Amino acid sequence: MDEEIRKSWERFLNPEILRNNLICASVYIASYEILKTAIISQIKSFFTHSYDESGAKISPEYKQHVLDKNRSTLHASLLWLKEMDAIDDEDISTFKKIKNCRNELSHCLYEMVSTDGLPENFVELYQLMIVLLTKIDQWWATEVLIPCDPIFDNETIKKEEILTGNMMAIQLLLDIALNVDSDAHRYYDHFKQKATSPPSA
Repeated sequence: MDEEIRKSWERFLNPEILRNNLICASVYIASYEILKTAIISQIKSFFTHSYDESGAKISPEYKQHVLDKNRSTLHASLLWLKEMDAIDDEDISTFKKIKNCRNELSHCLYEMVSTDGLPENFVELYQLMIVLLTKIDQWWATEVLIPCDPIFDNETIKKEEILTGNMMAIQLLLDIALNVDSDAHRYYDHFKQKATSPPSA
């Protein structure tokens, strides 16, 4: 039997390999959605000045300063972040590679997890995705959120100490999906304990 064919069948028939590939691909796709939301939603929220019964009232400046940069809301948002010096051209190039991998996983998931295997640069791109998300979220925190909140007046906060909700969400994905069972259940067990505990007086 041809060696490549043998390896393909081994990946498909070995439960551990197949399960691991499915979990890794799913975690990557879910993490990409967190990154995409961090890119688009935070900017949109920044230009949202009020709400009424019909929902958010977005400033016309959102279209002028963001959407007009590109037909794609995602790419337009990246260009806005670059204009704000939150990211640079290399980051945009990295994002395109991250997105291409996500598209491959989404459109060819069966082939990748069962026969072809995950892309060779899968781990590297996932690490780069976390780095990019961290860079964007920490920029939002230090340049927008903290300066606008008087609670942080006279406080010195180091960028590397900032841990955002998006960053924690990805960490939870990694811990729950990839860790051993005892670790994977600790968040759920803790949540159940808190949810069923009587409120303190």
